[in-house]
Amino acid sequence: MTYPPQPDPHGAQSGPHPGGWPGQHPQQGYPYPQQGSDAFWRQVAGNQQPPPQPEKKRTGLFVGLVVGVLVLAGGIIGISLAVIASNRIEAGDCMELLDERGGPMAPADCGSAESDYEVVDVQTRQLAECGDDYVNYFEGNAYCAVLDVKVGDCLTPFQEDEGVLPLKIECSRSEDQVTRIVGGQDPESACGEDEGYYVFTRKTVCFGDVRGV
Repeated sequence: MTYPPQPDPHGAQSGPHPGGWPGQHPQQGYPYPQQGSDAFWRQVAGNQQPPPQPEKKRTGLFVGLVVGVLVLAGGIIGISLAVIASNRIEAGDCMELLDERGGPMAPADCGSAESDYEVVDVQTRQLAECGDDYVNYFEGNAYCAVLDVKVGDCLTPFQEDEGVLPLKIECSRSEDQVTRIVGGQDPESACGEDEGYYVFTRKTVCFGDVRGV
């Protein structure tokens, strides 16, 4: 026969001491999830060391820099080629002659104050065949050219030396002014008795004293 536990005169019930016997610490266990459950695998995964981060490679940066340098170099080359092409003088173009004895020249708009000559042919031979047209040698090419002038334009003074070429200048500094331009005619009959002339293959430029300045 069992009897219910007798009440303790001090208000405590007989039986095991709450939390264990005196002098003992309660055994506090931690619940461990069942193997195979989702919680189990989450705990297993949590106890594992994270995989090492992959080493960052700078190959992409290096390739990007190389490509950038190549693009920049290509741009510079393209600009240089464009500048060279823009400075190339071909037949039909006009040019400013920088010295009355020929040599260096620069592109100019035909008919402008800067334009001295119109190029009618470009040859690569050392002795050019330009007929009655002037020839200017520059950078390995021979440029056959005629004066790019109109009536009223003024020129540097006439020189007997055939190596000196007339250039277009302001009339306030000139003695010679273009009076007429004719093509395919005898200069002595085309120009006045008191006028001089420059003869080219397809035209003659007559000039006289400057007037109306």
